Amino acid sequence: MLSALLVIALAYTTSLWVGLILWALSSGLGFSSTSTQDRSAKPSCRTTCSADHQYRDGACVVSAALGALAGGWLIERTGDVRLVYAVIGAVTFLIALVFRVASPLGRAERYLAPASAAAE
Repeated sequence: MLSALLVIALAYTTSLWVGLILWALSSGLGFSSTSTQDRSAKPSCRTTCSADHQYRDGACVVSAALGALAGGWLIERTGDVRLVYAVIGAVTFLIALVFRVASPLGRAERYLAPASAAAE
């Protein structure tokens, strides 16, 4: 969610250096969350589950390419880069908020075994 808010802030910054810092923070947050998901999922999955992770990674690559094409098309149609970036950030934030509030994924800690039970 913080990454999405940083994208919205990036859309409206006028300073190159502030924009560079916001972009780096936003990109770093996305990378750290992906690597955290991979580390937490792999020990709990059997070897058959690793194909699912590879499929997910491939789907992310395809969706990133399609998103870049769609974003470029929208910027060309609207002529407003700030608006497109702000909308991307807002939609990303809303998706994360819905998962956080209205999904079991937002309360995943309830479904995990306590640390003492996992150590036994």
